[in-house]
Amino acid sequence: TQVSIDGLLCCTISNDRSVKVYDVVNFDMMVMIRLPYIPGAIEWVYNQGDVKARLAISDRNSSFVHIYDARSGSNDPLISKEIHMGPIKVMKFNPVYDTVISADTKGIIEYWNPTTLQFPEDEYVLY
Repeated sequence: TQVSIDGLLCCTISNDRSVKVYDVVNFDMMVMIRLPYIPGAIEWVYNQGDVKARLAISDRNSSFVHIYDARSGSNDPLISKEIHMGPIKVMKFNPVYDTVISADTKGIIEYWNPTTLQFPEDEYVLY
């Protein structure tokens, strides 16, 4: 289970390859996404006020991560990419820097932009 940064959306993943997205305010299931893979880790990767409620979902058996628009109801990802060398175990979104930090089963840590799935541009100086 994962709740969005603004507290308006909640999602759950299951071994039956489904993702359920809930509207927290109205206590209602909004969308159910059917995946062609078993989900591993999930993380909301959008800022409050964004048009698209982006949801990052990793494949439990590969090193791919897929970004979906949870409000669209589509089973097709906006973007997908192989980011790690092994399956992703955990992801955490930093809304201030619009970046995700993720770790895989081999202990490798990656740092990426949720829109491009690339290493972030040098917009911010990190210390």
